[in-house]
Amino acid sequence: MIAAGQVDVIRINFQKLRLRRPPHLFRSVITGAVWPRSVLGCAPGESTGEVPLVQVSHDDLDSDPALSRERVNFVNFPGSDTALWAEEHSAQLASHESARLQELFKAGGRNILSATTTLEIGIDIGGLSGALMANAPPGRANYQQRAGRAGRRNDGSTLVALFARSLGYEQAIFRDFGALFSKELRKPSIFLERERFGFLHLNAFLLGEFFRQIFPTRITGAMDAFGRMGWFCHMATLTVGAGANPSLRIPAEPYQFETSRPLWWDANPNMGLDQQFIHYMDRLTADPSEIREKYHLLLEGTPLVGKPPVELIERAKKFFIQCINEWTTTYNRLLTAWQNARTQQNNRAVLNAIAFQAQELSKTTVIEALASARFLPRYGFPIGLQALRLPHNSFRDGNSTVKLERDGMLALNEYVPGSRLLAGGRIYSSHGVIRSFDPDGGGFGLTRYRFECTRGHVFYDMQANATQCRTCAAQLRSNRGRPVIVPRFGYSCAAWDPPSWSGDPERIGTTELVSTVDFLNRSGLQLFEAFGGHARLKATFCEGGTLFGANPGPHGFGFAICTNCGYTDGERAIGEGRQNLPPGFESHSPLWSHRANHRCWNAQTTAPVLRNRSLGAETNTDVLQIEVNTLFSRYQQPSDSERIARTFGHAMRLAGAAILEVDTREISVVAARMAGDPWGVHLFDTAAGGSGHIASLLEDQNAWFTGAMDLIRGNEDHDRKCREACLMCLLDAQSQAEFERSKLDRSLTLEFLTEA
Repeated sequence: MIAAGQVDVIRINFQKLRLRRPPHLFRSVITGAVWPRSVLGCAPGESTGEVPLVQVSHDDLDSDPALSRERVNFVNFPGSDTALWAEEHSAQLASHESARLQELFKAGGRNILSATTTLEIGIDIGGLSGALMANAPPGRANYQQRAGRAGRRNDGSTLVALFARSLGYEQAIFRDFGALFSKELRKPSIFLERERFGFLHLNAFLLGEFFRQIFPTRITGAMDAFGRMGWFCHMATLTVGAGANPSLRIPAEPYQFETSRPLWWDANPNMGLDQQFIHYMDRLTADPSEIREKYHLLLEGTPLVGKPPVELIERAKKFFIQCINEWTTTYNRLLTAWQNARTQQNNRAVLNAIAFQAQELSKTTVIEALASARFLPRYGFPIGLQALRLPHNSFRDGNSTVKLERDGMLALNEYVPGSRLLAGGRIYSSHGVIRSFDPDGGGFGLTRYRFECTRGHVFYDMQANATQCRTCAAQLRSNRGRPVIVPRFGYSCAAWDPPSWSGDPERIGTTELVSTVDFLNRSGLQLFEAFGGHARLKATFCEGGTLFGANPGPHGFGFAICTNCGYTDGERAIGEGRQNLPPGFESHSPLWSHRANHRCWNAQTTAPVLRNRSLGAETNTDVLQIEVNTLFSRYQQPSDSERIARTFGHAMRLAGAAILEVDTREISVVAARMAGDPWGVHLFDTAAGGSGHIASLLEDQNAWFTGAMDLIRGNEDHDRKCREACLMCLLDAQSQAEFERSKLDRSLTLEFLTEA
C-alpha cells in the first residue's frame, strides 16, 4: 500500500475536538496515579510483574483524602467557565486592526493581549489583573510604563512578572533588581537652540499655511495632512491589469475645491499643488506681512530669531524645488518604463509590476516624502520604512490586517529573503526583493561596494573599483568591491507561499553597520584635538553623515537574485551564472505566480541572475568619530585597544543621554578601526535625519568626557566589585551583546584613561 502511494492515516479535525469527563477511571495500587484508561491493566513506567491498575469511580476519588480537596476546588473554581482568547498586538498590524483588538480587549472579548511596546505608552485600558514581560525592558521608565498597564482600576491584587532571558543584561537585572530602580528617571526636554529644527518647522508652517488657504475645511489624519505625492504633484496614475482589463494610464484628475481660490493661484489646470506652493512662496517673499506675526512667534527662542522672513522663505523654496524635482524624476522614469513595456508582446506581468511600483510611489504621503528629503520634520512619523509585501497587494490600500513595514536597518534582519516573521497570528515568509523598474536603479535599487584593506578597515563606495584603503592608504584585499544592493521598494513574499498559521519566526544573517563618512577628505568637518582635554583622544564631527548597514546572507556569501521576478536565496559559495547556485534556484517559480511548479526560467543558456549580492540600508544622521590612540603604550595590543574603545564608546553614549536627559536609545555607538590600526568609535543620533543630540553635547565636550569618566569610575565599592561592566555603570540593552563577547573592560579602560 505504501509503494502505491496509499497509507492508513488518522485525520484530526481540530474544529470538532471537545473535552469530556472520563466515564471510567483506573488507579495504580503502587503510586496512586489516576488514569482515564487501562491497557491490559498496565500503567506506564510501573512494571512490577502484576496488574497495578484497578478500576475506581468518581465518588471513590471525591472521598479519597489525598484527592478530594483538589477535585472539589477544581470543580467549583469560577475560572473554569472562562475561556482564554489571546491576540497579538504589534506595530506590524494595520491601524484599524490594532484599534479593533484594543476595543475587544477593553470589552472583555479578548482576555490576553500579547503586545510589543505599542501598549507601553498612551493606552489606558484599565481592569487588567496582570502584566508579564517576556524580556527585561531597556530602563526603569520602560519597566514602570509596562507594569503600570495593570491594576489601574482593579480592586483585587495585581501581578507583575518579568522573565529574564539568559542574556548578560537581563541576568544582571535578575540578580540585582534594585539596581534598575536606583537610576533616576529622565526629564522630558525640548531643544529649541538647534537651528535645523527651526528650519524644519518653518517649512512645515509654510506648507500648512498654503493648505489652509486653498483647503480651509479639509479634515484628514496626521499623515495625510498634505495628501499623497501623486495627487500633490498632479501626476498620471497606472492601473493594475486584472482579468480582461489591461494595465492603463489614467490622467490626473482636476483638483476639487469647496471655496474660491486665492488671488495668487495660477489658473493652469495642469499645474500641481507643488508648483502652486512655489507660487505661494514667491508671493510671500514679495510681501510677507500676512505671516509676519506667526513667523516671529514660531521662531522665538530659536537661533533663527531676528532673521528676515524673505531670506528664510527663499531658502525654503530652493530646497523644496530640489526635493520635488528628485521625486518627479523618479516617477516619470517609471511612466517611461511602463510606456516602453507596452510595445512588447505578452508583457502583462511586467506592466503590472511597474504599475504596482508606480502606485507605491504615488501613494507615498507628502509628509513621508518631504521628511525623508529633510524638508519637513520626521520625528514621530513612520518614515523611511522598508516593506515586506505580498505580490499583487499593497499594505497602503487599507484592506490588509497587517502592515509589514520596518525601519530599513531593522528590515535587514527581519525582512531579508529566507526570513520568517509572525504578524497577525500568521507566519509570513520572505522570498525576494521587489524589482525596481527605474532604469537607473540597477534593477532593484542603488548599489554600493564594500572594500576591506589588509589592516581590517572597512568602507563602502559608489564606485566598483578602488586602489587603496580610504582610511589608511593600505592595500585592499581586492580592488573590486563586493556589491551591496539597497532595495528601493523593499522585500516580497511569494504568491505560491501564502501566509501560514503554523511555523516559527526566523531571522537571516547579521548586519554590519559602518559609517560611510570620509573623515580624512570630506570638507566641512569639525576637528577636536585632545577631545575632552585628553591627549590620546581625537574627535571629528560630521553633520548629516551617512551610516550604511549590510547583510551578507546566512552563509556570508551574499544572495542570488533572479532579475526576472526578484526571487532571492542565500548563496553557499562564490559563483557566476548558473555555477554553484543555491539548491532549487534554477527551478524556482516567479514570485507573482500562485503555482509553485511554474518555472521562472526556461531552457535558455544564459542565467538572469545577480550573484553574491549583499543587501543593505542607509540612513542620514550626525556622526562623531572618536579615535582612541593606544599606540606606543602598554595598551596597544589590538584586543586591548578594541575593548578600551568599545567601553569608552558606551560610557560616552550613556553619559551623553544623562546630560541631555534623553532615553539612552536615542544615542548609538559602533566601534571601528581607525587609521594607524588603533580602534575608535562612531557616536551618532539614532533618529534618522539626526536629532541634534551629538551636536548639543559637543558644545561642552569637557563636561561630556567628565560624565563618561565618572560613569566608568563609579564609587569605591563599585570599583572593587566590577571589572567588565554592570548595571551600575555600562551594562544595558545596547551593550549586552559586546558584554557577552567579552568586548567590554571597565577596569582596563579606566587604567588607560587615567594613566594617559
